[in-house]
Amino acid sequence: MAEQKKLSVAIAAGGTAGHINPALALAEELRERGHQVTFYGQPNKLEGTLVPEAGFELVPIHVNGFDRRRPWTLISAAYNLERAKSQLHKRFREQGAPDVAIGFGAYVELPLLQLCAKLHIPYLIHEQNSVTGLANRVSAGKASKVCIAFPEARKAFEGRVKAQDNIVVTGNPVRK
Repeated sequence: MAEQKKLSVAIAAGGTAGHINPALALAEELRERGHQVTFYGQPNKLEGTLVPEAGFELVPIHVNGFDRRRPWTLISAAYNLERAKSQLHKRFREQGAPDVAIGFGAYVELPLLQLCAKLHIPYLIHEQNSVTGLANRVSAGKASKVCIAFPEARKAFEGRVKAQDNIVVTGNPVRK
């Protein structure tokens, strides 16, 4: 039997343990199977502590969300998003792009997944909640697969993905 190719996997997760811990559970399984996993996130947020403690590299991404009640904050969010994509693109040119990317929600996933879409690198997203977040809804359109923890989340992605069979109920990954 032919040996399976070892992949370079980029994971973006941040903000809360609800995003980070399922990402770490998947990353640990991928690492056990011999794949190279690199996290992308904000070093000054929770992922800046949890990811290195689990033994994974954290590539810093500096982005900020925006407050929908204060629309002017969208200006700095858009600027920082474009700057982060530019920095990631430079890293990919210098160190190699991942084979696949996975977003676990939160605005920190946007630069990685948008760049992957531009470069035709396949990516998937995972939604841990029954009520989907904005970043995952935005990223769903070009995702190869949309993984959801709860069937109720399917409605938020219908019409955003190319084929409904691209939405898969997987549950939440749990750490050992």
